[in-house]
This record gives sequence, C-alpha cells and structure tokens, in this order.
Amino acid sequence: MTSTELKNDPSYSLLLMLPHDGIFSFVQEQFSNRTSILKGYIWLNILLMAGMVLLGMAEIWTGKTALFSILKYLGIGTLAVLTVLIPVHEAIHGLAYKLVGAPSVSYGANWEKYYFYAVADRFVVKQKFFTFIALLPFVLISLVSLTAVFFVSIELKWMFLGILFVHTTACAGDFAMLGFYEKHRQYSELLTFDDVKEKRSYFYVRE
Repeated sequence: MTSTELKNDPSYSLLLMLPHDGIFSFVQEQFSNRTSILKGYIWLNILLMAGMVLLGMAEIWTGKTALFSILKYLGIGTLAVLTVLIPVHEAIHGLAYKLVGAPSVSYGANWEKYYFYAVADRFVVKQKFFTFIALLPFVLISLVSLTAVFFVSIELKWMFLGILFVHTTACAGDFAMLGFYEKHRQYSELLTFDDVKEKRSYFYVRE
C-alpha cells in the first residue's frame, strides 16, 4: 500500500500527524502515560545503573580498579555515544528500513534539542516492521557492548558499560514510539509513513 492509497482508503482514519520538530514533546508525552513497555524500559535503566554502582563498589573495594579510573572510562564511553554512536545508531535504523523494503532513507536532526532521526519518505510501515526498525539499534549495540565487557581489560570494560548505559537511555525516543503503539493496541491495524518534504510522520488506524 502506498501513502496515497492509505490516505484515500476510507477504512483507515488519521490518528496522529507528528511534526518532526515536535518529536521531543511527543516523547515526553508518551513517558507521562507510562505503558508496560515504558515501565519496563525505565526499570531496565534503573537496574543497569544499580548493577554498575554495585560492580564499581565491589571492584574498588577489592582493589581491582579506582574510582577515578571508573569515572574516566565511563566518560569516554559517554563521549563515544554522543559522537560516534549517534550516526551508527541512525544508520542501523536506516538499514532496518532497507531490510523491510524502503526504497530510500534520509536523516534529520534537531541540533537545539540534540536528537536525530531516520525517515523513509512515504514508505508505509506495518507495526511489526516498525517494531523491528525501532529496536534494531538498541539490540545490536547492546549485544556488542555486553559481549565486549567480557573480553576486554577492566578499564575498557567500564568504557563499554558506559556505552551500554548511555546508549540505552538515548533510546528513549525509540521506546516512546513502541509505547505509543502499545497505547493504541485496541486498533486492528496501525500504519505509519514519513513525509520528508513536509517533515511530518503520519499514523493511520483501522478499527
């Protein structure tokens, strides 16, 4: 189904028109209506932080490392996420779009609020494919980071733990979108597409 066919199909109705410069507000709204997905995501972040604090305390107590070293490499990991991994994250979204059949992918950014996004112009996406697109960067980068933790030095381990935690928190927008889908799960179908020229995303539902 094309975006034009979707707009003209009387069995579908417009649920939401989301301007791309309004993504930040959209994410905030979704987190204020915490669905089970978003509650799980919040707890994941809390457990990650708690686990890292306990691990750090244990390693400092046993003399394996020092607080300064932990903070230093956590900082390096954070910097890596905010620079190198942002384009990698969006490129993985783009790859996911390609894997589900999108003919072209483009990228955008809001430098004032420092968020980024990948869009496929007028490519209609079903919910199961959207879930794949939204989660692929989180899954791949988390797996690589977790695997690396077990094969590198103690110092680099903390860098990868920093990458894991900061990247997980940076996936808030992706999980907010999944929360939006969960919030509207009463509909039999929820389709979406991006309009690059208008800088908007459209969500259509069918009862």
